[in-house]
Amino acid sequence: CLLRLRRRADAVQVLERPGAARGAGGSAAALGAQACDGLLRALRSAEEDLRRGREDSRSGRYAAAISHFDAALAGAELCLRDDWDLHARLLAGRALARQRSGLQEQAMSDVQAALRIAPDSLEALL
Repeated sequence: CLLRLRRRADAVQVLERPGAARGAGGSAAALGAQACDGLLRALRSAEEDLRRGREDSRSGRYAAAISHFDAALAGAELCLRDDWDLHARLLAGRALARQRSGLQEQAMSDVQAALRIAPDSLEALL
């Protein structure tokens, strides 16, 4: 899986291709197309929530940032199983917002989860 290899850009390119993983017609092909479309939507939505969460966190709007990270983590469960890097970045972002909000225990829990998913995550270590 390209996502597990940290090749998100390549994965998105494949998913965007007309006919990607769609096979040769029939209901199985339609299900494959729906799965590809769903995964692509989930990735884009998670990346947008990550961007918004980071922006809110930088601006001191920690509650809003936490909401964006929560939304991404809940709404992108399918893609986060394979995209460990994105999953760890979302957890690390939420950890920072939680820490700055005074939610130390929850922040530490997010950092630990991020490091379990991606032990070399620089964001989680910082």
